[in-house]
Amino acid sequence: MTNRAIPIPAKPAQRQSSQLDRRLGQAIPQPGQPNQQSGKQEHQQEWQEQQLGQTWHRLNRNWWWSEVVDAQSQPAADINPNAQDADTLQSQLAAAEQTDQLSLFSSDLSTDVVFAEIELAQPKRFELTGKTAGIESLHGNTTSSTNTAVNINQAAPLVTKLAQLIDQKAADPVQQTFRAMRALAASSIAGRTGSASDAGIFYLQATFMQDFTDNFAEVVPFQAYYPTYLHMNYQQLRTYFTWRTKVRSGIIEQTSLSYVYVYIYELLANVGASSYEDSLEKLMTLWLAYREFEPQLDTNLPDWLRDYHIYYPLAESFESFVAKKKLTRFYPDLFLYDTNNADILLPWSCISSYDANKSKFVEAGYSELLKECFAYVIKQLSELCVSHDMAFDELFLFSVSRGSGWVPFQRAVFYPWLEQSDREVILPNHMQFFHKNNHWTHNYPMLFQYRRAVAGYLIKKTEACLRKLTGYKHRIKADTSPMLSMHTLLQKTGMKVLDFDAFIEQAADDFYLDKTKIVVEVDLTNLQRIRAEALGTQQKLIVQENDEAGSAGAENADAVATATPSNAAAPPQPPSGWATLREALTSVEREALSLILTGCSDGDVKALADGSGMMLEVLIDSINEKSMDHISDNLLDFVGAIEIYDDYRDSIIRMLQ
Repeated sequence: MTNRAIPIPAKPAQRQSSQLDRRLGQAIPQPGQPNQQSGKQEHQQEWQEQQLGQTWHRLNRNWWWSEVVDAQSQPAADINPNAQDADTLQSQLAAAEQTDQLSLFSSDLSTDVVFAEIELAQPKRFELTGKTAGIESLHGNTTSSTNTAVNINQAAPLVTKLAQLIDQKAADPVQQTFRAMRALAASSIAGRTGSASDAGIFYLQATFMQDFTDNFAEVVPFQAYYPTYLHMNYQQLRTYFTWRTKVRSGIIEQTSLSYVYVYIYELLANVGASSYEDSLEKLMTLWLAYREFEPQLDTNLPDWLRDYHIYYPLAESFESFVAKKKLTRFYPDLFLYDTNNADILLPWSCISSYDANKSKFVEAGYSELLKECFAYVIKQLSELCVSHDMAFDELFLFSVSRGSGWVPFQRAVFYPWLEQSDREVILPNHMQFFHKNNHWTHNYPMLFQYRRAVAGYLIKKTEACLRKLTGYKHRIKADTSPMLSMHTLLQKTGMKVLDFDAFIEQAADDFYLDKTKIVVEVDLTNLQRIRAEALGTQQKLIVQENDEAGSAGAENADAVATATPSNAAAPPQPPSGWATLREALTSVEREALSLILTGCSDGDVKALADGSGMMLEVLIDSINEKSMDHISDNLLDFVGAIEIYDDYRDSIIRMLQ
């Protein structure tokens, strides 16, 4: 892989106090500038104000600093730069240090940012908008500011103390690394504005920090939208890199979700990985382990894993990767039309309005049978489409949008760093991606909105057929109305909705007949032995018949004399299931069957049930339960309307007569 050249600045050495004094606007004149010894105090004051203003403008140009300040939730340190008493100022600085205000800002960033900690008028929360007016008032650029310009000499003790704090912490190698990392924000790639700049800064900084490890003892929480290093303070950076160090060693602990997304952003940019495949495997390991803590990762990771296979030139196809990792439920469209897939019910269930997994039929142990039968039905449907010059994968296709721009890893902080040659990526279901002249476009399918209902109908209809074929005690009925929307299929095949319903029934019947047929296998090697044994048995029977012929005649004569009279009673026969069912049904249940047979409405049957003090559903279930006990099947179907199964209509009429 080829990384773009990244300007990585060397870690800055500890700065001299004279440099700090000059940058902080202390009263140290530059060559050619007036000084105190010359007695030109007014020029020195003007020069100091100019230095302060220039420092502020450098700070203001670093737009990302506002992100850092806004991300802090701690109140501003109660420091009054106008304090004349050195002891008072020292105690205020100590309190600020204790509350981590000074260490938070002055230890992390360059001295330009120190002024973000100095409230030039009155102590308040650190916000850029609250300071601009005060700074501008030093130059007379504002007339209505509520902030009052502060004498530079009054702020000098505080500035000096802050500079000393910076020098004390400058020797820390971790802080030096963080400063060097933050300095990348001023590089050329960060010269743009908006999200592209934020992503560019993150990529530079992530590459710079890819080998950094830490063992920070504290755990500081972190929360931000589109989180990056720029949003983290010193403690949060150390918390993150310590957590990342553990993850890389195989220890995945729960932490703030924003930290997790920062690590995911690194892997999407292939940072900290030896190859594209290595980064992809790290993404999968993190997702599968951490989704137990945060299931909401399922919202973004599936899309980003697909984009990873498109953006990076991987050897393994995306379909193969999904199948190997058992991720079909996240990408059902990849496998909807693969008629060689024995488990094609899974992707269809993912887009279906009917959940077969919650079916009593499946729970009763018919899951494998339904899976096999549905695969057969889909294969027959595919052959039906092909026989009428219709592509099966266009079953739900409305149109294809072509040539639209495509941005990889949407909703992630990602900079398109990889320079690659022109290429094309094709996925099933009419998804195509094109890279040309370092620009991505794609074709994507626009699908009919009714496909969920149609998929639900196909699955439910298949299950309804199997319930009937297996004699399952409870029947269901699939609503055919979604098929009215399948205009292209119906027009090209010349079929009506009822014809299509019968088509599925025939496919299910053919499958079940083949599934349950009895196959007798004869071992031809034993055929000669079987014939010899049969011949020996036949000869023995013939000899016995000759020896016993005489005695058999006498016995037959006696048998005739002692025969049972013709008017003797025959042995009793067990009653039929219908006869016992009639005895088991109550008068109300028999009357309900009579009403249904004569075509009365469901309202009439309900009135009968209400008059008997029971619910209509209870009455129907009672009839079906008794019929299951006596004839091993239900008599009534109650899905929308009460119906008697046609197979039993004549038998019920005879039973009620």
